[in-house]
Amino acid sequence: IAYMSFHDSLTGLYNRVYLEDMMERIDTARNLPICLIMADLNNLKQLNDLYGHATGDQCIKKAAEILTQSCRQEDVVARWGGDEFVILLPNTDLKESEKIIQRINQAEFAAGMEVELSIALGAACKSNENEEIFEILNEAENRMYINKFANRESGRGIILSSFLNTLKEKSFETETHVNRMSELTKRFGKKLELSNEQIDKLFILSLLHDIGKISIPERILNKKDKLSEEEWEIIKSHPEAGYRIIESIPRFSHIAEEILHHHERWDGSGYPEGLKGEEIPLLSRILTIVDAYDVMISGRPYKEAMSKEEVIAELKECAGTQFDPELVKIFLEII
Repeated sequence: IAYMSFHDSLTGLYNRVYLEDMMERIDTARNLPICLIMADLNNLKQLNDLYGHATGDQCIKKAAEILTQSCRQEDVVARWGGDEFVILLPNTDLKESEKIIQRINQAEFAAGMEVELSIALGAACKSNENEEIFEILNEAENRMYINKFANRESGRGIILSSFLNTLKEKSFETETHVNRMSELTKRFGKKLELSNEQIDKLFILSLLHDIGKISIPERILNKKDKLSEEEWEIIKSHPEAGYRIIESIPRFSHIAEEILHHHERWDGSGYPEGLKGEEIPLLSRILTIVDAYDVMISGRPYKEAMSKEEVIAELKECAGTQFDPELVKIFLEII
């Protein structure tokens, strides 16, 4: 009876009651820093619909096994409910928790099925006594949802697909452009040794940075001739339009600032606010380089594609004016 009251009957992991109790017990100064990882299965509903709940239960058990094997003996792994899990990591900083996330991501999960099944993960860390541990759990959950949306199979779900399709219908923002951008930003983020959360944010940003263009008339977006001053001002309004759209959607609001500033320039001559140097958010500075590279290398209705040598020369020339010079150096290493 005692075992059943603190364990989940399906997976054998600790249950939510036990975890909440342990969170309160472990929440002391001598256990700082304390990390929490929230995990959630991507596409379990589709798998249940296709193969039945018995198969879904087997996948939940497999996920529990992967989480347990990826953690250390002193870590507490619990089933939070449904297809959600929480891992409690005492005396663990965020960098160490990301190593555990990496081990989980490397494990083979539900191979050979028609439905792509994976685990969305988010981590947050309590580093001082004044922080509330259940708020840290909320933060881990928010980061897990960022990871879920950044996942190629689940993240580009109904909302993302709707936005991207609307944009594709109005302009030359093609699926291949979006895919190239997302892959490049991911490689760039890894080269810069960004955290998992930042790489996920960068990925979503690469998909949605131009979403404000859905408010701009097609005749202006697709015009091949030189834009008039009035038309150029309308084009320049798209970062603010994108900011307003994204800020109003809780699951995406974490990238609103980066969308607002993705056309700022290193020398302060960009728009909408004329930010300069490191005043510009890091992810916006990264995206600006990747976006410019892809436009130059693949061309647009109003501009011929350039050779790789020409693009590299252009990036070097604009380092320190349009682009962050240090980021340009690193970007050139990956292309």
